Amino acid sequence: MSSEANPLPILIKLVERNSFLEDEDKLRNYGFLTLLVTYFANAFLHMARKPISVVQAELFECEGNCSSASTDFDTGEDKVWFVSCLDSSFLFPFAVCTFFSGWIADRVDMRRFLALGLVLSGLATALFGLGRVWRIHHAAFYLSAQVLSGMAQSCGLPVFVAIIANWYGRHAHGGLVFGVWNSNGSVGNLLGNVIAGVFVDVDWALSFIVPGLLTTLFGIFVFFVLIPSPTFLNLNTSNDDEYEDLDAKPKPMSCKEALRIPGVIDFACCYFFIKLVFGTLLFWLPSFIERLAVDVEAEKAADIATTFDLGCIIGGILSGLLFDVFNGKGGFSCMLLSMLATPTLMAYLAVGRGCPLNGNSIGINACDMWNIFLLLLLGIFVYGLCTLLSTAVPASLGLNSSTLATVTAIIDGSGSLGAALGPFMIGWFPAVEADFVMLLTAMFLAAVVSKT
Repeated sequence: MSSEANPLPILIKLVERNSFLEDEDKLRNYGFLTLLVTYFANAFLHMARKPISVVQAELFECEGNCSSASTDFDTGEDKVWFVSCLDSSFLFPFAVCTFFSGWIADRVDMRRFLALGLVLSGLATALFGLGRVWRIHHAAFYLSAQVLSGMAQSCGLPVFVAIIANWYGRHAHGGLVFGVWNSNGSVGNLLGNVIAGVFVDVDWALSFIVPGLLTTLFGIFVFFVLIPSPTFLNLNTSNDDEYEDLDAKPKPMSCKEALRIPGVIDFACCYFFIKLVFGTLLFWLPSFIERLAVDVEAEKAADIATTFDLGCIIGGILSGLLFDVFNGKGGFSCMLLSMLATPTLMAYLAVGRGCPLNGNSIGINACDMWNIFLLLLLGIFVYGLCTLLSTAVPASLGLNSSTLATVTAIIDGSGSLGAALGPFMIGWFPAVEADFVMLLTAMFLAAVVSKT
């Protein structure tokens, strides 16, 4: 397809005018650049959604006296219930809009669509923090900011998977590529934990404003450098048969047609249950740590929760290798990881109750080591499942580049509904044991669905 129909980003045009590299070298370099740009773009999106889980304990801090007019949120709702509503006000719009984002992404310029989503995501995140700066004490304002953030962030994964599949979808180690790339979510969560944790005890508004501004700036950068497909470059290489000719690109599928692709509905149901578990842990893990531990402050709980994120990075890579080892058999890989994650979750609850973390202890004792080790394993198994179901599996199911974003949106949208339901249900089950029963049930159902 002509460059007029698919214009290159401005910075790439400038590089091309002064480039003397062979086409093979250009293809390799731009492919690596695309991996890096999309990697950090998704990391920034995860970073922007992380602060709410870190600052939960600080949202209701009193200023002066403890009347409702002096709290950060002027609401009579139970605090745990209200925080779950904040989570759900992000996750439900995110889930619903994801279905539409995939359909739109297959029909528009993905670079511009993604850049717009990043900029709006950053602004919505910063808006939440500005509510404190502007001394707004109405719950509706913060709920609205979360809704806007969820809608903006829904553009992410369907576009990312489609772009990476355009470049590496037929690569011999495609599962590993997606596994390594998908570690960006954990990197973003780590950044979010660290940045939000730095400001949480000083001024929690900065825990939202700083990540929001960084995300907005990176969205502008994406607009100037991202190349959605190697065919935009019009290069002549020995790998031309690996990439679709955009002039001959088939008409995008409707959602109804995409649902008929074998495996789409099964993996969508499996991802629903897995993401229910992961979404709950993502938003509530620091709170779980505080409630299971003895005298552990919010900042320390956030630091300990980064162990789970570290496990997620390892799990994403290992799951990609597993996918390649079993020749793309996503069902078997998902069932295996589900069976490993379930007893690990049970063990963490048992250890957390019988041998809890103690904020008063000096150094690291045996209980601390067991809790940290189990959090690491939990991150490996749970996020390994998320990696397979959100990237490698949709890419293997998509029949061509015109269906990639739509198929990804169906699976990821289903998972996002589960991620929205989990934190919402926390408000109904305030006891930690009841929360973990819900998570264990979801893990069992995911194993059953993946086996089918």
